[in-house]
Amino acid sequence: MPTKFEDSVRQYADQKKSVAESVDWKERKEWWQNRVSLLFDEIYDWLKNLIESGTIEFARANVPLKEEALGAYEVESCTVCLQQQKLTFKPVGSIIIGGFGRIDVDGPNGHVMLILCNPDNNTPPNQLRNNATWFISHPKQRTNLRPFTKEAFEQLFADLFGIGE
Repeated sequence: MPTKFEDSVRQYADQKKSVAESVDWKERKEWWQNRVSLLFDEIYDWLKNLIESGTIEFARANVPLKEEALGAYEVESCTVCLQQQKLTFKPVGSIIIGGFGRIDVDGPNGHVMLILCNPDNNTPPNQLRNNATWFISHPKQRTNLRPFTKEAFEQLFADLFGIGE
């Protein structure tokens, strides 16, 4: 006769298996890859005049990622170069606690994270991912999320390159 502990473990395993089987992981991976690509399109548009004038360089490349649920795949990363200094946007993964993806942003003067999430508690669970947007998070203040707007990007760019110090 199974113990209470064994029953609990089996029930937990069955719940996890049911959730895993209900998610279309291929579709989730494609959605994530698309959201990253759209983000880099937006950043390119914000920097277009500086890119076209030759003030900065903007490059995109595919990088390998491996996540337990999604397996091995490629996703875009991007690099912005300003006078031999780099600002890199490197996707970390789509399966994260509290969100739908994370990109690490590293520059000469620091590090921040972009978190794809929906902090609106009024959104129905089945629509959370559809309403997800990018937010800036600092490693030491993870709960303090700022929307990733053009103005926020410009401030982040200036801070990470040390412009205006």
